Amino acid sequence: MSFWGSAVDLIGAVAPSRIESGIEAALPETGLVPVMSRKDYPLLRNIYLTWDAMNNGWNQYVLDYNQQRQMDLLSRLMGAELSWQDLAIAMMICVGTVGLAISYFLLRGKRIKIDPLKRLYAEFLRKLERVGLKRYSHEGPLDFSKRAIKRLPARANEIEEITDVYTDLRYRSNTNAQVFGYFKRLVKKFRART
Repeated sequence: MSFWGSAVDLIGAVAPSRIESGIEAALPETGLVPVMSRKDYPLLRNIYLTWDAMNNGWNQYVLDYNQQRQMDLLSRLMGAELSWQDLAIAMMICVGTVGLAISYFLLRGKRIKIDPLKRLYAEFLRKLERVGLKRYSHEGPLDFSKRAIKRLPARANEIEEITDVYTDLRYRSNTNAQVFGYFKRLVKKFRART
């Protein structure tokens, strides 16, 4: 015989009128009734029951929020069964998208500013490349100038002048606007011909 079959049903032994009348009727007149059991404080009782319901919800949905509940929630939101691989792929896509968005907003206002002096010197180098003279990455302006003069002796004075003014502006920190204007005119009128 089971425990429940042999147990005495105590609720059935209580008169229904006593159950409906509540705890107030069961206690003697001089006994103190707990505040939450009294019928003359319905607002306080509703506040207490609401607080108790919120605590129960917190315990069930926050403290007891395990992997299975996470997967159930995501499956309901997505409308399909999800696996951990699907979640990993979705997470990588989200992180990549957020990274691209942040990069875009950080870099969109910052245009790459090219030093005007470097830009002009690069233009001079492009003119020399057209006749087959390419500056090596390890070669400084003075060494390149010597090699260019050997290759283009007819343009030796112009190459030497451009190189001297460039090194003066670049390496001697000469910020004179007139010297820069002179350098710009030298580069613009330079024509590399063999």
